[in-house]
Amino acid sequence: RSGASTITEIILTNSASILLPSYNVTANHQYKNAFYLKEKNACILMENYQKDSYLEVYDLYINNVLVEKIKDNLKSIKINNSIDNVIRLIK
Repeated sequence: RSGASTITEIILTNSASILLPSYNVTANHQYKNAFYLKEKNACILMENYQKDSYLEVYDLYINNVLVEKIKDNLKSIKINNSIDNVIRLIK
């Protein structure tokens, strides 16, 4: 899945992931969340119509072909000192 909490945890823990968004949610937000990471090459986004290729993608993933690249790209998304940034904005 790819709800907001999941995306946050993926970024904070620098975890390579294969995201399968639920399309039965308000405003298709899970797809939009997953697409944000996909645009930055920071996840694998699988869509419903790609069901036949799940095993192919999993094979690439499990054999570390994509894992390290995804983790490197996640590092560029992570916002350090976010609490300091929020406090600065409030002030």
